[in-house]
Amino acid sequence: MTDALFEQSAVFNLTTAIRDDLLNPGALFQRPGGFQIGVHGLLLLHDFAAETTYPANCIFIASTEWRHVPPKVFCSESWLKKGIDWHVLPDGSLCYEFFKRWADRVSIVNTSNEVHDTVQYAARWCVNGSRRLLEKHLFADRQNIKAWPKQWDAWPHGIQAASFQYDQELKRAG
Repeated sequence: MTDALFEQSAVFNLTTAIRDDLLNPGALFQRPGGFQIGVHGLLLLHDFAAETTYPANCIFIASTEWRHVPPKVFCSESWLKKGIDWHVLPDGSLCYEFFKRWADRVSIVNTSNEVHDTVQYAARWCVNGSRRLLEKHLFADRQNIKAWPKQWDAWPHGIQAASFQYDQELKRAG
């Protein structure tokens, strides 16, 4: 199998693994602009304010760069707050993980595991990271919170600031 076909197969498997975590998922679809596979469905969130669950309408799109760049996630719910202060990028995608941390961790898992295991790891990380961020958005909407609370964990804005924090995290880890 050529490298390109191998990567396309991995993207298909990654998107399929994400699809398995969604309620009422749609069919996988190919997106133009390089090899990208997407899936649409409902991501089940914990609604902390109402002490129930809430299905959020989301689209997940993975590319052949998935080992270095987290899959893009878009949410079309009306309560989603817009803007970088709420970890929503200018293209409308969620910033649920710092890409350098993603690339390092996926690389570590990929080095000592089969591709299938790495794909499963990346899919869970994407779904869980997106879920945590969206739960904060939903809670903020329910509680009428206008600005991202300082006590909520988050990467700083800007690549330099986030890179510095990530480098400090790596130094502390030894």
